[in-house]
Amino acid sequence: MNRDKFREVPAYQMTSQIRRQVARDRGIILDNENRLRDIARKMTEAIWSSDAFSEVFAEDESLRKFIRLVFEHHLAVEERLREEAKKRIRNVEFGSTEYEVQFRRVMDELREREGMA
Repeated sequence: MNRDKFREVPAYQMTSQIRRQVARDRGIILDNENRLRDIARKMTEAIWSSDAFSEVFAEDESLRKFIRLVFEHHLAVEERLREEAKKRIRNVEFGSTEYEVQFRRVMDELREREGMA
């Protein structure tokens, strides 16, 4: 890329391009759907190679799908709890140390209420 082209690219776009390139170089999956697929695949492989399981009564794809569904459910619950926590601490400046402390405390309370502690 020559210098004139470099100057024409907005900073946010350049940051995004650099982020994608670094992720590609390091084998990091950025989008959640593919990341969950990869985690489910790795967990399935770990189950099959583990001595902790003597028998597994499921096909690979069924097991991967179940693992993805569990993760998706917990991610959705976590997002709902985050939104509720943000609503509870609106009177504190976002990003401040006090906000972070209160956010963690409220999230811990909400997770405990949901049985996720």
